[in-house]
Amino acid sequence: MSMPQRFEPTCPPDAHKVMRDPQNKVNAILAVNIPDSELQYDVADICDLLSAFSKKPVIYCSDAVRAAILEKSGDSDITPVFLKKHDHDLVELMPGTPEKTYQFVDLSKAEDAAENFLKKLENECVIVVNMPSMYILRSVSTVFEWDDLLAKQFMRQYDEACSKLTPSDKELLQRVRYGKEDALKVKELSASAYPFLKLERKLFLQYPTED
Repeated sequence: MSMPQRFEPTCPPDAHKVMRDPQNKVNAILAVNIPDSELQYDVADICDLLSAFSKKPVIYCSDAVRAAILEKSGDSDITPVFLKKHDHDLVELMPGTPEKTYQFVDLSKAEDAAENFLKKLENECVIVVNMPSMYILRSVSTVFEWDDLLAKQFMRQYDEACSKLTPSDKELLQRVRYGKEDALKVKELSASAYPFLKLERKLFLQYPTED
């Protein structure tokens, strides 16, 4: 798995705890859309990527992807939760609370996320994001609780970085994600792909999330 390692802090517990209430409450559940095309890669690597996103990742996928992930999830120490779609705008978590349904908000198209993502976080819903953006948007959701202005700044940076990506950039970032290309070479390989990778790594390391 190509994401950088997060180091465990050596400070005493709660040494850096924020002693104030959050500005905003995040009620949304983030889910990751995993298309069948991801199965061209090793499923163990997919599970490792999900592990860095959450130890209990919520996943929106086909039955084929679900079966593949369940087969390998134990090796990556994740407990996946899958979305069961009831109709066009309601979903249920499986496993989850029986009979509990959530509004389904599909922002897995990158061009939709910047405009709608922050607006939806306070709603009780399931927000589906795509795999390339999952680390950035998960970290931004953490920032949003404490500083919505900073979260909006990061979303503007995300929107700008996405707008510059070419199809070859997306393929390059995909190779980096699965460890088939050195992340340190991205800056020299593509000036337009580098801002996206730089933002992802910055947020992943500075604003980790807790399960």
